[in-house]
Order: sequence, then C-alpha cells, then structure tokens
Amino acid sequence: AGHLRGTRFSRLRVRHLRVLVGAQPALTVQAALFAFAHLDPLLFPSHFALGYLFGTLRQRTGTLYPSIALHFLWNALAVTLEFLATSQ
Repeated sequence: AGHLRGTRFSRLRVRHLRVLVGAQPALTVQAALFAFAHLDPLLFPSHFALGYLFGTLRQRTGTLYPSIALHFLWNALAVTLEFLATSQ
C-alpha cells in the first residue's frame, strides 16, 4: 500500500512539474529524484538513466505498468547477477 501511495503522490508531483516547466525538464527532474532515492552515489548515473527511461515510458504509454514491469525485470537481473557473482 505504501508504494501505491508513493507512486500516486509522485505522479501528481511530476504532473504539476510538467505544467510548470514543461515535459522535458520535468522528466529530467524526475530521473534525478529516482536516482537520488536509491541513495548510492556510485550508481547515480545508471539510476538516472533508468529513471529517465521509466519516465519516458510513462509519458509515451500513459500508464506506469510498463515502467513497473521493466523496474521489476531490472531488479531481478541485478539480484541474479549478484547471486551468481557471490556464489562462485
């Protein structure tokens, strides 16, 4: 339930930001917030790129579902690779 509330709140913030500054700057800010939320400075560039991709998917499809699915797949890949790297 917490993620759903956060998602709804985030969507409202991005929507308002888009009205204030335009779609492209809002997408950039959203990607930066996504990267900062992961609290790992070393991974900021990759998380920024992912946040930008997820935001672009949201803008083009009009729904969060493709972004959620891609985020899930990305996390599954990261966990699998970490498991394989540490199990040898």
